[in-house]
Amino acid sequence: NHIVADKFTIFDFGAAWCGPCHIAAEMLSMALRHESDLAVRAIELGSNPLKSFDLPVAQQHLRYAAGLPHFVVYAPSGRVVYQGSEIDALLRKIEKKRK
Repeated sequence: NHIVADKFTIFDFGAAWCGPCHIAAEMLSMALRHESDLAVRAIELGSNPLKSFDLPVAQQHLRYAAGLPHFVVYAPSGRVVYQGSEIDALLRKIEKKRK
């Protein structure tokens, strides 16, 4: 229900206490300003690192994630095209899928 039609939808799992999450958020913000076929759904895991992974959303979606940030990207077709924590790899994957 949260996938945006005709766009790459990026689910961005992050937390206030996660330094790399802030860097990734800045890069995603910049990409959103320049690319009209992107949509981001930010999932904030809270400010307490001891309780963040106890949240139901974390239990459901981050069971096998290496850490934060964690991204899941859906192509306009609705197919998952990327899962991982590297923002640069995510952006390269989207660029490759556009061609």
